[in-house]
Amino acid sequence: MDEHESEVPVPSNSNGAIKKAPAFPDLEIRSEEVQEIIGRPPHWLVRWGIASFFIVLALIFLSASTIQYPETLNAPLQLTAINAPKTVEAKVNGKLVRLFKEDNMQVQEGEVLAWLESTADHASVIALSSTLDSLDHWLQDNHIESSRFLGMLSYKNLGSLQSSFQSFDQVYREFLDYLPGAYYHDQKEILVEELEYNRQLLEHLEVQKQIQQTTLQLAEREYEAQKKLAEKDLIADLELDRAESKLANQQLPLQQTESAIINNRMAQSAKQKEIMDLERQIRKQKAIFAQAVYNLKSMVEEWKRSYLLTASATGTLFYSGILQEKQTVSAGQELFLIQPENTDFFGELVITQRSFGKIEEGQQVL
Repeated sequence: MDEHESEVPVPSNSNGAIKKAPAFPDLEIRSEEVQEIIGRPPHWLVRWGIASFFIVLALIFLSASTIQYPETLNAPLQLTAINAPKTVEAKVNGKLVRLFKEDNMQVQEGEVLAWLESTADHASVIALSSTLDSLDHWLQDNHIESSRFLGMLSYKNLGSLQSSFQSFDQVYREFLDYLPGAYYHDQKEILVEELEYNRQLLEHLEVQKQIQQTTLQLAEREYEAQKKLAEKDLIADLELDRAESKLANQQLPLQQTESAIINNRMAQSAKQKEIMDLERQIRKQKAIFAQAVYNLKSMVEEWKRSYLLTASATGTLFYSGILQEKQTVSAGQELFLIQPENTDFFGELVITQRSFGKIEEGQQVL
């Protein structure tokens, strides 16, 4: 027997059978302990812990995506009124001649608020402006004949506008002769009437020509018949001479009628040319008059912008300071402030690109 081998006593059971002993008794002891641990049911936290962890994590992410929480974004906001207050300033240096509106009164756009000092009479310039507006309206509607009801214009004390008005008045007086019922219009009617008479005369000449042509044809046939009879010596030569003389007498009136027709047509052409020249002259004079109206109206409007202070909007009028008649003001000085009836405004908000996803349309800003 090898010296390294050892004998292990083997117990026997009651019936004398031999029980084989395990080769590694220590391993068997440890295996029973392990079996006990393995066979014991694990705690619920061990069994469901990982699943519970992921479920809780998913609920956290879901809540973060659905549940809103307040957040305030600070950004600069610029407010701009849709209809901002309007100012009225003096255009020239001078005195306030008249004040038509008091402080805190309602005014309409275009309403005169005050007069500034001028060498012209304000009432005369305003009356002239009204006349020019009427003339302009009639020119636009092609009813310029209505201007004859104005008669002769007489405006004085126009200051710097006086010389311009005198030039306009000269053109206006000349243009009155071209209106219906005046000299050139009556002359045109006479020419038209004469042209109609010439046309009627031409119709009579054409009828007379047809009659003379028929008479000439009869005379020619009679002459041919007499000629044939004379060739056969059935009539005397004197009868043939009479037929030839009668034929010649019928040719002369026809030639005269044809000449009269030609003269009539020439006269009609001359009348038509006179009418065309007169109409061209009327159109030319109308264009000259219209240009004179526009030029003077432009000067008057420029004068009104300088010496008439008007409301630039509809709303409530406020004095920019203490104002009274005879008070001296300077060009560019703010005299009135008009608060329009519509006081709505809008805001312009500037935010960073990072905050774009945090705002929505219709969201309350302030």
